[in-house]
Amino acid sequence: MLYRLGKLTINCFLKLFFDLVLEGEDVFPSKGPFILASNHPSHFDPPLLAAFVKRRVWFLAKEELFRGRIARIFFYNLGAIPVKRNSSDFRAMRRSLDILKERPLLVFPQGLVAAPWEQVNAGVGFLAKKSGVPLVAARIYGSENVFPISKSLFKRKTIKVIFSRIQEVNLDEASKVVAEKIMAKIKSF
Repeated sequence: MLYRLGKLTINCFLKLFFDLVLEGEDVFPSKGPFILASNHPSHFDPPLLAAFVKRRVWFLAKEELFRGRIARIFFYNLGAIPVKRNSSDFRAMRRSLDILKERPLLVFPQGLVAAPWEQVNAGVGFLAKKSGVPLVAARIYGSENVFPISKSLFKRKTIKVIFSRIQEVNLDEASKVVAEKIMAKIKSF
């Protein structure tokens, strides 16, 4: 319920204040799990991508967001999985693999908002290798213009998202190499 209400609210917000350009919305599997890997230019990226994907997606989120009982309940209800950054968080990886048995998962290979393209965490490669599910790349342009909202009220900005299937990754390679190839695909469009 919370997820659907949030998705509706984000869609209305985006349509009111931004020009939206979407490419490749038809690349998502209609059922079953998949990994959606995206660049991460803004804090607004998780709800932005969730608004454009027809199916519900779960996602990894930094554990700091889960501090406090209300925040923890809120983020769990949205489908967030807490992850310890700058470490090998095996608990988060196990939970992600459980999700990927049946449902889609959103991952930001860079880990941090506005991180350099070269900064790629091996986690997405590990999840791709272990799960073997389809991979979808997303490239976001313009989400960094969402906040502060006052800037967008008077001059409409464009947010563009390009989705594409990732076919050319060899899952027999090391997790870090797989993650770098996924990030290279995202960067390529």
